[in-house]
Amino acid sequence: MTFGNWEGYSIGWNHKLKSGSKIGISFDHAISDNPYSWIHDSYDRETDITKTYIENRDPYNQRFSAAAIFGWCAHLNNKAAIYWGPKVSMNWLRIHEKTHRYANEWFQDAEYYSLFTRNHRLGLGLFLEFEIRNVVFDRLSASMRLHCDATGYNTLGLWNRSDPGTIFWSGADIGLKWNFGKMN
Repeated sequence: MTFGNWEGYSIGWNHKLKSGSKIGISFDHAISDNPYSWIHDSYDRETDITKTYIENRDPYNQRFSAAAIFGWCAHLNNKAAIYWGPKVSMNWLRIHEKTHRYANEWFQDAEYYSLFTRNHRLGLGLFLEFEIRNVVFDRLSASMRLHCDATGYNTLGLWNRSDPGTIFWSGADIGLKWNFGKMN
């Protein structure tokens, strides 16, 4: 939920190979600022009591990512191309949330802020991209990319915490591309 319903932008560079495939690098920035509720239980072994927390969270969380791709060309002609392949990324996560915990028989109302980062998190993923060439200008292309990624959230050895070990992302990008290469 920390990064649910995120929006963002990406800027990148692709190099087309003679085989029709491509390699590329990109910088991505995603923001999640959709409020959510978190209800969870905590069990105390000494008193044999389970305490329930009810919290509303107002986030302004961000993901910064530097990624590399390799795209195999599944279909190529003068008008369109379809690429698919792996994506490897290095991610920096910034968690900034305002939390309101509601009172119950164990706790009083509380409001507090969280601000921390998770730096240098490896991400692995796949993408599928459809590109339409020569839109309006000879060098301008339009593209749509579907992708899914898995990014490590915690460091190795911290698997028993309430935080997830991995965050899964999925999304769709729509964009324009400019061909700086030689004209055919």
